Amino acid sequence: MSTIHYFDKPFKKALNLDKVTDQLIEILYDFLPAIFSFWSLKVAQSRFNERQSETHPNWLDKLQVYVGLPDWVITEEQMLSEEVNHIKCPFGLLQSITESTESGINCAIPFSKTDSLTGEKYTVLFHTNTFDLEYHAQCLDTDIEDCTYDFENMPSQYERLILSGHKHVREKADYLVQRLIRSKIYRENMNVLKTSIASCRQLANGERELLQAFLDVKNIDEKSIHEARRIYSNLDIDEFYEWASDHFGLDTYYEDSEDLVDHIKIIFRIDDDLLDNNEDYKFVTKMIGRSEPCFQYMA
Repeated sequence: MSTIHYFDKPFKKALNLDKVTDQLIEILYDFLPAIFSFWSLKVAQSRFNERQSETHPNWLDKLQVYVGLPDWVITEEQMLSEEVNHIKCPFGLLQSITESTESGINCAIPFSKTDSLTGEKYTVLFHTNTFDLEYHAQCLDTDIEDCTYDFENMPSQYERLILSGHKHVREKADYLVQRLIRSKIYRENMNVLKTSIASCRQLANGERELLQAFLDVKNIDEKSIHEARRIYSNLDIDEFYEWASDHFGLDTYYEDSEDLVDHIKIIFRIDDDLLDNNEDYKFVTKMIGRSEPCFQYMA
């Protein structure tokens, strides 16, 4: 089945907020990867529409997201002015497709931002996928129920945002995006941290190819390799912090080396097997052991 003729105009609004129509399914089908069969969309359509008869609707069924947008589209204004093809549909429908196929779908969730100069509000798009969005939506509900994180210093929002969450979709969506943004920053943080540790360890091992790339030279002699091994295998955590900040921007995520050590301790508490099974983390604990006495017990 193909409905490619629908692509001559972008669909800003969902075709129906309370019921997924056949027309919406036909358009959505053309925006999804070939891995998704048309029948899998029909199964999800039936599941979604059946849910709408429940006494307490799922708030994610009311959350509208965009499908088909490339990640360089970051605002609704940009999407519309550049006439980027897309469709807007209930996330609950995508959730049902993912549940029945165990395959994720890329989507963009709109949220409000305020222009720091004009004070005007505008709609920004956060790009994510159905797996991440659903996971953080569940975590958000747990935060609301337990009064943690964003809800720690406020009266209980359980009745308003859990029992009647479908009436406060825009507010919950803004909280959800805050969680997603924090998660994205944390992933970027871990990417930089692990890259920094792995690079330093391989330089300490004197790996010729990496040394040549790092020093931007075509050939490197044995004397230089020996010197690199001596330097990088004897760094303490303060020296590593400075080096990784200069080359990888580690100081974007940590105020100082003590802040870095605190985070590494948390990583080990979450997964203590890393100390025995991960060579990069073994390497960083040795650097910590060469540092201040208060860090030495980690070596």
